[in-house]
Amino acid sequence: MKLHKYYVSNSLTNAVILATNPLDACIRTFKVYGTMTVGINWKISERGFDIHLNDVFLGDDIITETLRHLDAF
Repeated sequence: MKLHKYYVSNSLTNAVILATNPLDACIRTFKVYGTMTVGINWKISERGFDIHLNDVFLGDDIITETLRHLDAF
């Protein structure tokens, strides 16, 4: 499992996280910072906090996936 560096930001947090993919980066950010947002987009980039063409924007699917992970424990 190869980890990549992701720059994760939302209205409450800016974090640099090692993760396997953008969604995993959001889940790891939640676990570290306890940041959960409903209806707010998260921006995930491999290049930095500025906006880039390949950035990923995720919304409520972060909550669904995080809860799924928490149920697994």
